[in-house]
Amino acid sequence: MLFVFPSIVLGDDNSISEKNKGKNHDLIIAQSAIEKMNELLDADELEQAYIFSDTALELSEKAGYSKGITSILYSRGIICRILGDRSCALTNFYNSLEHFEQMNDLEGVSKSLNQIGAIYRLQGNYPGAIDYFLRSLSISKSINDSLGLASVLNNIGIVYFYQKNFEKALEYYLESLEIELLMRNEFGVSVSYINIGEVYKNLGKYNEALEFYLKGLDLSIAYEEKDGDKDGIGVIYNEIGSLYMLIGDYALGKENLDKAMKIFYEIDNKYRIAEVHLYLGELYLRLKNYIKAKQHFIIALENAKEAQTLDAVSQAHKMLNEVFELQNNPVKAYYHFKEYIAARDSLYNEENTKRILQSSMLYEFEKQTKEAMLLQTKKDTIAAETIRRQILVRNFLIIAFVLVVSLAIVIFYGYKQKQKSNIIITENNVLLEMANEEIRAQKDEIESQRDMVVKQKSFIEGQKKRMDDSILYAKHIQSAVILSEKQAITLFDDYFVVFRPKEVVSGDFYWATKINDFIIVAVADCTGHGVPGAFMSMLGISFVNEIVRKKEITEPSKILEELRKILIESLVQNSEEDMKREGMYVNLISINTKTLECNWSAARTPIWIVRGNQEDKKADIPLSNFVQELLPDNPSVALQKKTRDYKSHKVQLKKGDRLYIFSDGIADQFGGNDGRKFSFSRLKSIIANTSDKSMSVQKLSIEEEIDKWQNPSMGESYDQVDDITIFGIRV
Repeated sequence: MLFVFPSIVLGDDNSISEKNKGKNHDLIIAQSAIEKMNELLDADELEQAYIFSDTALELSEKAGYSKGITSILYSRGIICRILGDRSCALTNFYNSLEHFEQMNDLEGVSKSLNQIGAIYRLQGNYPGAIDYFLRSLSISKSINDSLGLASVLNNIGIVYFYQKNFEKALEYYLESLEIELLMRNEFGVSVSYINIGEVYKNLGKYNEALEFYLKGLDLSIAYEEKDGDKDGIGVIYNEIGSLYMLIGDYALGKENLDKAMKIFYEIDNKYRIAEVHLYLGELYLRLKNYIKAKQHFIIALENAKEAQTLDAVSQAHKMLNEVFELQNNPVKAYYHFKEYIAARDSLYNEENTKRILQSSMLYEFEKQTKEAMLLQTKKDTIAAETIRRQILVRNFLIIAFVLVVSLAIVIFYGYKQKQKSNIIITENNVLLEMANEEIRAQKDEIESQRDMVVKQKSFIEGQKKRMDDSILYAKHIQSAVILSEKQAITLFDDYFVVFRPKEVVSGDFYWATKINDFIIVAVADCTGHGVPGAFMSMLGISFVNEIVRKKEITEPSKILEELRKILIESLVQNSEEDMKREGMYVNLISINTKTLECNWSAARTPIWIVRGNQEDKKADIPLSNFVQELLPDNPSVALQKKTRDYKSHKVQLKKGDRLYIFSDGIADQFGGNDGRKFSFSRLKSIIANTSDKSMSVQKLSIEEEIDKWQNPSMGESYDQVDDITIFGIRV
C-alpha cells in the first residue's frame, strides 16, 4: 500500500583501473568482486548477488578493505529485505551500522538507521521503528543530507499512517514531497504522491486521492522506462483499483487490481501479493461472491505470513472472519476473529502509542537542548574574547607606560647634572614599581571577577536545569489528568481540541465526562498561565471531578456554585485580596443524550452553535451570521465583594449541530501584518467557512490560521500572549 524509499550503498563509481593504481593485489581482487556483486544486483539477480557477496566479503576482509566490507554488508541487507528475509536484513544492517560508526561515516550511519527502522515497521514494531527513524532524521539534518531527510520523513509518515494518525502522516508526507520537488527527484516525488493519495483515500476524499495516484502513475511509468522499477507501477494500479472499488465501480476496480497482481507475481513480492489479494477479496465480498472472496483472503494470509507482515496478517484474519460469518460458519469465524484481535493488538496497543509519543518528545527535547548548548557556547566564546581583549589592552598600557617612563628618564638624565643621576634613577624606579603594583592589582581583580562569573554561570545553569526538569515533570502530570483522546472518543462521535499552552504548562484546562444520561463538558481559564496557572488548573480539574463524578451533580449552575465553595475553602489561608485574584472563568455545558436538551453556563467567553441543517443559506448573507452565539453572563469562580448567583440556560439541540467552547486566549493573540489581535470575529469566520468540513479538517484550518497570524512574514513572528483552548463537538 505505502512506499518506502530505497537507499542502497553500492560499489564505487570510478573504474577499478583508475582507483587501484599503487594498491596491492588483494585489494584489486576484492574491489573487482564487489563490482561483480553490484552488477548482479543491478540485473535483479538477487539470489546470485547474495551468494557472490560471500566471496566479495571474504576477499575484502583478507585485503583489510573496510569501506568494501561496509558496502557489502549494507547491500546484503537490501537484498535480504527485497527477498523478504527480515531477520537476515536486520543482521546485515546492524553490522553495516557498526562499521559506518567506526568509519565516522554519518551519511552511512543515517541510511543504516533508516533501513533498520523500515524493517521494524514492516514487522509491526512501531515504537522501535520511530526510535530509529528519529535518530536517522537528526543525523540527516546535521549533515544537510536532503535525500536521506526526504526518505526518513516519508518513513515516519508511514508509521503514523498505520497507527491511523492520518493528519500526522500527511504532515510528514508533504514535508518529504517538498524536499523531493526541490531536488527534482522523480522517483521520490512519485512515492510521495502515492502515499499522500493513500491518506486522502482513508479520509474519504476520493477525488483528491485519485488526482495524486494519477500523478504518481505518470512519474512511475517514466521512471520504469529508465530504471525498470515495476513495483512502483504495481503499487499505483493496486491503489487505483481499491479506490474504484470504494466508489462502486467494480469493473474498473478489478481491471486495475489485475494489472497490479500480474506485476507483483512477476517480481515475486510476497507483501505486495498479499495486499492485492486483500483488495480482490474485498471486491468479491462487496459483490457477495463469498467463495471467490474467501479464496483471495486465504492467498493473502499465506503470503502475508511468509512475508512476516503483521498488518496484512491482521487484515486477512479480519476479512476471513467476515466471510465465515456471512456463510454461517461460527467456528471458523471465531477462530479468525481471535487471530485478528491478537495481531491488531500487537500493532495498535496503547503502550506502542505511548512509546512512539515518548520517542517524538525525546527527539524534540534533544533538539532544543542542542540549540541551547550552541547558544551557550556562543555566549562563552564572546565572554572569552572580551577577556582576551582586556588582557591585550592591559599589556598595551603596560608597554606604553614603560616606554613613557623610560623616555622621561632619558630626557631627565640629559638635563640634570651627573652627580644627581643616582637620585633621579631611584625616584623613577619607585614610580615604576608603584605602576607595576597597580597593574598587578588590576590583574588580580580581573581574574577574581572572571572566577566569580564562572561560578555564577555554573550555579545558574544548575538552577535552570532543575527548574526545567521540574516544569517538564509538571507538564507530564498535567497531561495525565486532562481529558485524553482515548476518553474523548468514548464520549463524542466527532470532536476536536486546539490546546496551546503559552508556556510548558497551562492555566487553561478542558474536561468532559458522562454521568447517567448527561455528557458534561467544561473549558476553564484559570488566573495566570505557566506554573501558577497550572496549579490552579490542577485544582480545578480535581474539584470538578469530585463534584460531577462523585456527587453526580449535572446542572451547570450548581456545579459552579459547588466549585466556588470548595475553591474558597481550599484557599482560606490566603489573604482576602489574594483570594479575589485567584480563581477561574468556566464555561460549562450539560447535554441530555436522550432528548438533546443542552443546559449551559458561560463566564467570560460565549458559546457558539452551528446548526447542522444549513440548506437555507443565501449567497448574499455572511457565513458568520449562521453561527448562533450564547452570550456569557456568569461571574468568575472566586471570592467576590458581592456574591452573584450562577445561572443556567437551556437550548434545544438537533443531531448534527456543532458546539464550540473556548477560553479568551485566541482572541487576544497579536499578529498579522499590522500587529493586531486575532479577535473572536476572525475565529467565527473560520468556523463558519469550514462548517461543512469534518471536525478534524476544521481543527487543521484553525491551527493554520493561528500559525499564519503569529508568523505573518519571513523573519517576523509574535510571541504567544496567553494559553489557547478551543473545544469543538458535533452532536
